[in-house]
Parts: sequence; structure tokens; C-alpha cells
Amino acid sequence: GMYKAEVLSERIKELRNLRSTPIVHTIYNDEKSEQLIRHGGYDIILGCLDNLEARYNLNEFAVKLSIPFIDGGTSPFMGAIYSYSPKQTPCIRCKKDLKPIKAQRTCARALPSVIIPNMIIGDAMTGEAINLISGNISNQSFVYDGACDSKIYLQNDSGAKEECNCRN
Repeated sequence: GMYKAEVLSERIKELRNLRSTPIVHTIYNDEKSEQLIRHGGYDIILGCLDNLEARYNLNEFAVKLSIPFIDGGTSPFMGAIYSYSPKQTPCIRCKKDLKPIKAQRTCARALPSVIIPNMIIGDAMTGEAINLISGNISNQSFVYDGACDSKIYLQNDSGAKEECNCRN
């Protein structure tokens, strides 16, 4: 009955007694969304987003405001997390080749089969946040694939795109 951002925020507080504030808000490419991020005083952003438009927009704000960003996404049988550390790693847009596409809004509810991937990716995002806060920067993405024999593995991230200023 809670939003993913709220659940993840509570989990972070349980693990490390850190201040964590969930944003339950649609992230548009507009002044209101930017001010929400800019004035939130965030040390790190964890993206629990359901669409590419919001993911792209949040990435752009993270780069612009030099805030580390961990993006997590799942499907019924798999999930992955990608991390951005300002001036140290390529951003999420570069790693996932994101484009500014308008989101298709639906009222569909998540399938029960995403519960396990959501738990794994949420916990991995929490661990990655602790790593970033501790200064342990990785240029690899965490992947969970329920259909793969190894189930969990790391993959090397691609480099920054020439037109992106995420490493400047």
C-alpha cells in the first residue's frame, strides 16, 4: 500500500539510520521539478521510476545539480541498477542511451511477479547508495536476471557520449 520511494526510504533508515526523504511526485522537465530537487538538499538520488521520461528528466537534474543518482528498474523476471557519480562516471542517459520520450501513462497495476525483482533491486540500490556515500565508485551495473544461471552479475557500463556534459 506504499509507494516504492517510500518503502526504499524506510529501508535506508532501517539499515543505516540515515536521513531519507522520498519524493512521490511526477518528474517533468520543468522548473517545479527542478526546484523540488534543487531545494531538497539531497546528497544522493535513488530513482524508483516507472517510465523513461521521468528517468531521463531526473538524470538531467542530477547532472545539472551534481548529485549522485542511482537508477533502479525491474520487470517480472529481472532488474538492474545503474549509478552516476558526478565527474567520475558516465550518467544514466549515457549508460542506458536514454532519449527524452514522452511517457505513456497507464493505470495498469504491477504484476505480482515483480515482487522478487523489486526486493532484490531495492536492496541493491540501498547497498550502492552506501557505496557511493562511502566513496566506493564503480563503473559497473548490477543486474538480476531470474532466467540466467548466475542470477546476479555485474556488467561494464558504456562510456559517456560525446555530446553529454556529465563528466565535466
